Amino acid sequence: MRIPLLSGTLAALLAVTLVGAAAAAEDEGVKAEQPELISLRFYADWCGYCRVLDAKLDDVKQDFQDTPVWFTYVDITDEDTIRQSGFKAAQLGLGEIYEEYGNSTGDMVLVDASTGEVKDHITHEASEDELRDRISAALTEAAGLAPQ
Repeated sequence: MRIPLLSGTLAALLAVTLVGAAAAAEDEGVKAEQPELISLRFYADWCGYCRVLDAKLDDVKQDFQDTPVWFTYVDITDEDTIRQSGFKAAQLGLGEIYEEYGNSTGDMVLVDASTGEVKDHITHEASEDELRDRISAALTEAAGLAPQ
């Protein structure tokens, strides 16, 4: 499936909206940061594997609250959500990753936010400890830090 790019007008409107939201957040004392690592989950309402991964991630995400990791997902439940998620992925510069991995639910990919490189592909089969370790390793690599 090829993801169409947004028109120039719509893309500009979205950019202005995002900049305005970031400015409003900073006015309220919330600091907007750029992530170093993006955890992009492929989710569908009907997917049992997604619920398995979600349950593990709910605990694991707590360990990364103060780190530059952005946990997000694309919803591929039905044709409408697939279309909307394609827009989201394209706007984030993740269109090719979405096209490659977007047909598999219950999975997530860890993406270096600055390069767009996939650092890891994780399935619902990973344990909570394995999730923590793999996210930490990908974050360390994306941040350019030496492993400890």
